[in-house]
Amino acid sequence: MARNKRKYSDEEEEQRKKITVEVVKSAVRNSKRPRNIRELGISTIKNLPGTIGAVQGFMKAVNWKQAQEEVLRGLNNTVVIVGQPNTGKSTLFNKIKGEQISKVSPQPGTTRELVRTDFGPFTLIDTPGVEKPGQLPNTVESGLDQASVIVFLIDATKIRSTR
Repeated sequence: MARNKRKYSDEEEEQRKKITVEVVKSAVRNSKRPRNIRELGISTIKNLPGTIGAVQGFMKAVNWKQAQEEVLRGLNNTVVIVGQPNTGKSTLFNKIKGEQISKVSPQPGTTRELVRTDFGPFTLIDTPGVEKPGQLPNTVESGLDQASVIVFLIDATKIRSTR
């Protein structure tokens, strides 16, 4: 069976080409989807009014009283290890956990931020060393605020005899 191709006038042919080009352009146009995490943040902020309904729906769906109780229960099981630099806080922390989570070195000041891990029903927190008596770094103070139990570690070799 022979195909009969329709012949188009120059005007019709030009119109067909124009439509084809427009269709291809719309199919392969530059997407406004984010290509990386930075663009995702900017895109999210730009489109915030469109997502407020979803956020409001989530806020209404959460049982906030129950969530607060769960958080408070979790805080009641937090053990914070504090002490002077190089007293073995991170070593004790790692021994309790059974893993090398917190960096350990003979150099004072190795731990600079709170190091947190779960251990059964407990949350363990390793803190930076307290350099000067009465002056708590903000990170240590933050750890103490979360504590239900505080383990104050001292290096017995540094204790002076008062006798």
